Amino acid sequence: MYSLYEVEQILRNKQVFVCSLAFLGEGEHSEVFLVNRDIVVKLPKHRQASECLKTEMQVVKALGTKLNVEIPNVLFQGAFFHEGEEYTYFGSRKLPGHSLNKKQFCALPKPILDKNAEIVANFLYRLHSEKNVLPIQREGDVLVHGDFSLNHLLFDQNQMVCSVLDFGDSHVGDYQGELNGIPNAAVIFSYPKDGFGNPKALRVFLSTNVELSTQDILDTYTKRWPIELFFRQSKSKLALDSYQIRSRQGIQRYWLIMSLVHYLCCMHSGNYCTFEEGYASLKQQLKQEQFANLYRLIKSSASFEEAFKFVG
Repeated sequence: MYSLYEVEQILRNKQVFVCSLAFLGEGEHSEVFLVNRDIVVKLPKHRQASECLKTEMQVVKALGTKLNVEIPNVLFQGAFFHEGEEYTYFGSRKLPGHSLNKKQFCALPKPILDKNAEIVANFLYRLHSEKNVLPIQREGDVLVHGDFSLNHLLFDQNQMVCSVLDFGDSHVGDYQGELNGIPNAAVIFSYPKDGFGNPKALRVFLSTNVELSTQDILDTYTKRWPIELFFRQSKSKLALDSYQIRSRQGIQRYWLIMSLVHYLCCMHSGNYCTFEEGYASLKQQLKQEQFANLYRLIKSSASFEEAFKFVG
């Protein structure tokens, strides 16, 4: 879209002295040029892109040095007219680091991948904690990058993330977008208050209803948790995953029996208890009854064969 001559004229109007100028690349919204080997200039490709650059300038100015990685700054900004419309642009210092493609990134040793995951988690945590960069109107919403991907990360000589690029799609909300074939999904990363940075403390929640707020998604999952426990307990103790039934009627009957047994474990004493407590108590009770019946059988002078058959 822009020739080097046009870029130089735009910068000259801003009184930027150009010694060298090179095209760096382009994205959906902007074309990027390297000026004097240390300044990056972003020029919008259309009107919407100009608005994105305004958002990016607002965000990076407010964030400053609050993050754990380098982000663009604003050395200068300006405007120019193109085909009768006013376009905004800005220049920032060139960020340190180099890019990696997916194959190169996935080939990194596991300790380096784990460290990068920690760096990225720290970045996202700090970004989402900023409450005064853009207006927040809905409870649970946070500041998000909007286009966070490997394409917008730079790595240092140790292959660690050191810079994050392109804040033009930043907005307040939660992650919403295409995810592994799901056209539109909301993803929430959650840590306990004092557990940030602990990989075992991370919980990830996904919702296909993007209209729900963050709190609504978490509240709904909390209500579903007993269902998750039911399946886990039924599989580990009641052999739910060991039966193979094909008929609809058989599945319904087995499901009813399984539910009744689970209920019996929780209510056998007449008062509600945890499944584990009830299961252990019932198991002990059945064992005692088995020995009591065996004792009565032996006491009644039953033969060895009869006693052995009873034991099974």
